[in-house]
Amino acid sequence: NWKQADAPWSFKFQRWILERQNRKVTINGNWPGQPEHCLTFDNPCLTESEIAAGKLARADASKFNDPIDFCFVGRLEDAKGVDIIIDAFLNLEPESGATVGTMHFVGDGVKRPEYEDRTKDSGIKFKFHGWLPREGVHDIFKRSSAILLPSASEGFPKVIPEAKNYGCVPIISKIKSLIPIISDGENGFILKDRTADQLIHVLNSFLSMTEGAKAKMVEFTDEDIVRYTYKFYNNRIMDEIIGD
Repeated sequence: NWKQADAPWSFKFQRWILERQNRKVTINGNWPGQPEHCLTFDNPCLTESEIAAGKLARADASKFNDPIDFCFVGRLEDAKGVDIIIDAFLNLEPESGATVGTMHFVGDGVKRPEYEDRTKDSGIKFKFHGWLPREGVHDIFKRSSAILLPSASEGFPKVIPEAKNYGCVPIISKIKSLIPIISDGENGFILKDRTADQLIHVLNSFLSMTEGAKAKMVEFTDEDIVRYTYKFYNNRIMDEIIGD
């Protein structure tokens, strides 16, 4: 988060240095008052073969049939919103809960045993995978209909374009770097408040949508996702920085 007000002192110091020198700097997001030498570069996270695999995954509308799988990828901690996700699923109305398949958690953290204890013997199936290799994470994306990230603070989370590539609808908190690319209710959902009640409201809305309406949320052109490939990023480095 380039404009994070309560950032650690080390981050503030690095940001201060980068803002006050003449060499070009690539940063995530597009921020008000951004210095001219600070260039917005989308965080690369996909290969061209993964783009092709994602296109096939998005074309498979069956992933939006009930029961619906959800996923989270990252450190298992309250700051990432894991507690909010668990609270929301544990308190879903039975009608909505009946349409949920598995809530997948990919990642680890010191609170994992506590989270696992809270989710035991619930009406919702929770699965804690721990850390997975890249291919394993992408397999989770392929089977999931939505990715949840009710995080307290983020720079540019690469898991969102990765998940979108494979047809996951993003359900996120107000992450400033993502708000320009996610239109609430059109290609994702942005939580008005970072609370379990707000997430329950959004989950109910998503689960009540028709399969066709859910599938339409992950329709986009190749140009919308190619910008997150390593090749696109490297070409921009050559053209806009080294080429100068």
